[in-house]
Amino acid sequence: CSRGVFAEDTLPSYTTDEVVVSATKTLNSISDAGGSSVTVITAEDIANSGKETVAEVIKGVPGIDIASSGGIGSTTSIFMRGADSKNVLLLIDGVPTNDPSEMSRAASIANLTVDNIERIEVVRGPLSSLYGASASAGVINIITKRGGVESSVYGGVEGGSFGTNKFYGGATGMKGLFDYAVNVSRYRTDGFSTVDERNRCINPGNAEYEDDSYENTTWSGNFGLKLSSVASLRTVLRYTDAALDYDASNADSSVNSSDTKSFNGRIALTLDTKPLFSTFSYDFNSIDRDYTEGTTVNRYHGYLYDLGWQGDIAATANNTVTVGLNYQNESLDNNAWGTAMDKSVDTKSAFLQEQWHIGEFDLVGAVRFEDHETFGNKTTWRVAPSYVLGDTKLKFSYGTGYTAPSLYQLYSTASDWGPSGNDQLKPETSRGWDAGFEQKVVDNLKFGATYFRTDYDDRIDFVSGSGYVQVPGKTKTSGVESFVEWNPLEQLFLAGNYTYTYTRNPL
Repeated sequence: CSRGVFAEDTLPSYTTDEVVVSATKTLNSISDAGGSSVTVITAEDIANSGKETVAEVIKGVPGIDIASSGGIGSTTSIFMRGADSKNVLLLIDGVPTNDPSEMSRAASIANLTVDNIERIEVVRGPLSSLYGASASAGVINIITKRGGVESSVYGGVEGGSFGTNKFYGGATGMKGLFDYAVNVSRYRTDGFSTVDERNRCINPGNAEYEDDSYENTTWSGNFGLKLSSVASLRTVLRYTDAALDYDASNADSSVNSSDTKSFNGRIALTLDTKPLFSTFSYDFNSIDRDYTEGTTVNRYHGYLYDLGWQGDIAATANNTVTVGLNYQNESLDNNAWGTAMDKSVDTKSAFLQEQWHIGEFDLVGAVRFEDHETFGNKTTWRVAPSYVLGDTKLKFSYGTGYTAPSLYQLYSTASDWGPSGNDQLKPETSRGWDAGFEQKVVDNLKFGATYFRTDYDDRIDFVSGSGYVQVPGKTKTSGVESFVEWNPLEQLFLAGNYTYTYTRNPL
């Protein structure tokens, strides 16, 4: 019983030109986003998939691989175009949610459910020129639902194997100058043992292993208030409390558990004073992770806040100029394995982007200047042209990337895990490009392919016994992404994609 109580169901239109924000930080259709490689997953796509987590939903996107250490709620990593998980930036309504307390500052995705999501935008390729460090491989932006003129209330109950159940509900609507969309969900499962009890090497005595349970409570809200004819205020919030029982890497365990609490959001004031559209924003992301192993409790806390201004100027009918200023601070407060660490770092940045639309030719170019408290100044840039010739779209992009070492990689001390931190590390840098085409055969059938390549210099890696080190030389990733989409009937949509990825470390 997962249908809206008062909401009207609509069928998605898969072959239309979706609207995206993440490729340029401005509202555009995909066709006007230049040579960017973009995939949009709509709310209808998510509902029709029947999947419960963001990790499950994005796993089928070209260029993306998802790796998990077990069942739902276990450690889950995102890899894009062969790059490390630390090179992918995860946003929720534009708020950076990579975990500052995590070893490599990778995104925390294990506990993200699909509740209250309007769409997911995936942009592949170097985007440090727009988003700074951690976006050298690409960006995933999860955009939540907003309230509309038509009010709706919905609720649902679900159940299944392994003692799994879910309860959820929410409401959307508008009251005068105020709009709202709220959702709450509770998911629980008894799960199964992550360690394979049928493996005779692990379980020679054929003992019965315990199940690894998981529970997740998530609340989210998106609220807007129109202050005047030119000013609006919007607040988005998301809170998750998740608990997991987990096993050791090669043995069943009844004493290992984790508890994760995350809270992130944005407060944004927009001013539409044509030709300038300004956005003043405050973003925050707080993650608390506790791991209990017997009588030992290891605690990790990461926090990030970002103060920003973005100005979009409609210079001419064919040209949009975007200017942005940001101050970001990230910190960690870890107490784990007998050692404590309390560190923080701030970054100041400015970026400039030009968008040109001349007939069938689109060009997006951006440059970003960052002043990192530890590593000083860094400049990244990107150019992404595209051209439409009849029913064929040709696209290309080239950009530079940059990933600063995490606070953990720099300052963690020796523990039971061995030596770790290395304060002599310097940032990774990269150069990447892609080229491809999209071909419309008829209105309801299209296909395409894109070749990509990225070279990483000074890649940061972990070596047992030595801790975090800089890999000398170039680490190279390359491959091909391809897709085909066919909508033969109004209620039938068929799609397939194939990605070939080849990665190699320096010889």
